[in-house]
Amino acid sequence: MSSKPASGMILYVDGMDFRRTGIGRVLESVLVGLIESDRVSGIQTVVPATRAGEFQADYVCHPKVRALFAGFGPFTPGDFLLKQRLIDGFSPRADVSLFPNMNVPLFPKGKFVFTVNDIIMMTSDSSWSPAKKYLFRALTERALSRCSGLVCISDFTRCEVERVFGKGRAPVRVIQPALGEEYLNVDPEPYRRAPLVSGDYLLHVGIRVGHKNHAGLIRGWVEARKAFPSLKLVVAGKRLWEDDVDRLRRELSLGPELVELTGATDDQIRNLYANAKLFVFPSFAEGFGIPPLEAMAMGVPVICSDIKVLREVNGDAALYVDPRSPREIGRGIVFVLSDPDLGGRLVAAGRTRSALFTRRRMAEGYVSFLEAICRAQ
Repeated sequence: MSSKPASGMILYVDGMDFRRTGIGRVLESVLVGLIESDRVSGIQTVVPATRAGEFQADYVCHPKVRALFAGFGPFTPGDFLLKQRLIDGFSPRADVSLFPNMNVPLFPKGKFVFTVNDIIMMTSDSSWSPAKKYLFRALTERALSRCSGLVCISDFTRCEVERVFGKGRAPVRVIQPALGEEYLNVDPEPYRRAPLVSGDYLLHVGIRVGHKNHAGLIRGWVEARKAFPSLKLVVAGKRLWEDDVDRLRRELSLGPELVELTGATDDQIRNLYANAKLFVFPSFAEGFGIPPLEAMAMGVPVICSDIKVLREVNGDAALYVDPRSPREIGRGIVFVLSDPDLGGRLVAAGRTRSALFTRRRMAEGYVSFLEAICRAQ
């Protein structure tokens, strides 16, 4: 099929990451953006059966969407070996398939585009085993060799893919994720009237894995407490195993001043943002980094790592620090908290910056790229 139908494209959009951490939120934003486009006439998707109820509650009544539910999860053998059989069950066949993550079937059919969110797991900042890194590389190389197009979520990620894998034959498009509508349109004041955590606190939001640099975050906060002794630290994010937060709580004899929330709801996360004095995001590596933009949209000043991708995303709306220096992280915290004018400037710049990342802009990027893939011979 070499051109899109006059009535609009029929797309397969892989749903295996539905409601799965940050990538799941990006998937939903992409899905809703494509549903809203009048240049898309139908969307087919495969979603894990464990998420069937949630998916049906939100999308089953939409006339554009047809879903099948799989008895396997993302990045399992079934995802790579059995999913294509489910995709083949849709009729008519999609004009092009979109995989918002790396889990492309081993034997894909037809034109497909896949998204590289990051390649952190191949770097020294990843805690993955050598075997997992080898498997990730092999699967990525296979998908790159067969895809009709590649999406990278930042220009930094595009450069990293080309550095590690070389330039491929398929066209590449940088399409930045959208900030959720619940952040672009939110009024933080109701949350401020009923804070989830009392007192002044710093906030970090993100899954608890090595490249997020929770050790640097905690040591920097401890430094800042010399100037602000009552300052708390709230760490909100999924805990996978014994990690640096657990280790430093013991080593530094930290008590209730270090608040851990490992299963906060989306509404609770917005409450935490709205009431934070400062958001701190000292990652060693990111593919994009949505949480700083969420904090900006909620009117919170942001400190983040001085790394290329976070400068690309956040521009002049954040204060940048060396993530490998807890002392510099601490000084940055004290600097912002001691200067209300600086904090106010960061808040104003952050609101302007975060407002750029709309679902409409992201959806237009995907639709125009997928149309070009459909037209290509």
